[in-house]
Parts: sequence; structure tokens; C-alpha cells
Amino acid sequence: MPDRALLAYAEKLTREPATIDDADIETLRQHGFDDAQLWEATYTAAIFNLFTRMADAFGIAPPPEMEAALGLDG
Repeated sequence: MPDRALLAYAEKLTREPATIDDADIETLRQHGFDDAQLWEATYTAAIFNLFTRMADAFGIAPPPEMEAALGLDG
């Protein structure tokens, strides 16, 4: 399942970026992803990680409607 493989890659990139290796990329290629798609997936995950870390560092809370949708409004 290509979608699950891509999500597993994004999670690994988020949680353990130093462990990404050629085997991870090859797995995605075997699921039909080309270099442009791999670049876009990596860029997208990295940008979301950057935004999240910046928001955490500066104490920026999500909008109230998002907190409610995520069940974070207590």
C-alpha cells in the first residue's frame, strides 16, 4: 500500500530523521514513487515539522476551532 509506506516514511522522518537511509527511499520507489514525489513528500514533512517546532518554541496555540476538532479543548 503506497499511502501507508509514505506515511511510515514521514513518521520516521519526523521521529528519527538521522535513521533515514537508502532502503527507506528504495521502499518508496518500489511503491511507485519517483524522485519528484519523494522530494515533495520529504519537503512537506520537513516544513510541517519546522512549523510545529516554531509554534512550540514560541508558545503559539492552534486556533480554538482546531483545538475543539482535535479534542484539545478540555
